[in-house]
Amino acid sequence: MLWSRYQWKALEILAAKFELEPRYELRHRYPYHAYDLLEDLERKLEGLLAERGEEHFYQIDKEVSWAVRRLTYSELSSLSYGIDYNLELRTEKELVSEDNYPFVFYCLVALPKIRDEGLVKENHGMGYHIHYVVVENKKQKRTSIVFTFNPSEITQSQHILYWEHHGSGLKRVPERFGNRRRNAIYDTSCGFLSKISKQEFRAPVSAANVLWPHKI
Repeated sequence: MLWSRYQWKALEILAAKFELEPRYELRHRYPYHAYDLLEDLERKLEGLLAERGEEHFYQIDKEVSWAVRRLTYSELSSLSYGIDYNLELRTEKELVSEDNYPFVFYCLVALPKIRDEGLVKENHGMGYHIHYVVVENKKQKRTSIVFTFNPSEITQSQHILYWEHHGSGLKRVPERFGNRRRNAIYDTSCGFLSKISKQEFRAPVSAANVLWPHKI
C-alpha cells in the first residue's frame, strides 16, 4: 500500500491525540511504521475503553474523525484496455474495520455515532471511481485523472461521465481530448455499470468537469 501525505498526516494526528510513544520516526515514512502505529493505537484504545468506558468515546475530536476517514486503501475491481490507455475501476475501502483493528473501529467509528445517530457502523469508503492509466513504452503509468458517475442521477437512458484531478500521477488534460477518445472512454466506463450500479460510485466533486456527453 502506498501512503499519501494526507494519510501520514492522519497518523501524526492520531499519534499526538492519544499520546502514543512512537518506536520509530514517522518522518521517515516507512510503510511498516504506519502499521506499527495502528497496532499501538489498538492497544491504547483497548486500555482506555476498559478504564473510562464507552461514554468516553461518544464525542471525539473532529481532527480524530478526519484522520480515521483518511485511512483508506484503493482496491482494483475491474480493468478495461484501450489502444494506449487502460481504465481501472477502483474503490476506496476503509483500512480501519472490525476485522483489522476492532478497538480502533469500535472507539473511533462506532461509538461516536451512537449518541448522534443511533448507528454502530459507518462506511468511510469513497465509493467506486475509474483511474485513467496510460501505456507508454509498454509500461502502465497512473495519471492524475479519475472518472466517475453521479450516484444521485436518476435517468437510466443517459449517464453523464465526469472527470476530476485526483492525487499525483502523470498530468493529462481531458479538455484537449478529441471526441473519439472521449466517446471511447465513455463507452468503456459505461460498461462498468453492468458490474457496479451507478449508486455505488463516488459523487463527483464540485469542481468536476463533464467528459461526455461533450458540448462543443
